[in-house]
Amino acid sequence: VATTLGVVFIDLLWGVIGGMVLAAVVTVARGIPLRNAVAATVAVETAGDEVVVKLQSAAGFCNYLSIRRKLDKLPLGKRVVIDFAQAGFIDHTVRERLKDFEGEYVARGGGSVTTRGLGQHRPTSDHALCALTRA
Repeated sequence: VATTLGVVFIDLLWGVIGGMVLAAVVTVARGIPLRNAVAATVAVETAGDEVVVKLQSAAGFCNYLSIRRKLDKLPLGKRVVIDFAQAGFIDHTVRERLKDFEGEYVARGGGSVTTRGLGQHRPTSDHALCALTRA
């Protein structure tokens, strides 16, 4: 919303800059270190046919591309488990994109994609794919 208002009432560049600044402020307000704002900490562990992708930091809109780069390198035909146990915050955008990844991975000939470690997180709203914070 901030970006759109900035673009409409000021101009494109300042609207985008304003949106990015607001995203950084919200990130810090949620207790997420700025170093994790653009690059998530992700560990990938392989054991046989299972690949566990552990999100070890906040997973937000601004650092999703670093998560996606790891996912795109996964070999096809594996049972992929995305583990959220160590993630302190999971943005709604990341949850939506990970759902998209699941469909893409299976369609490309991948095995399956499941999640774990969400039991200790609480939703920020009633929406099925809302943001989650660790309780």
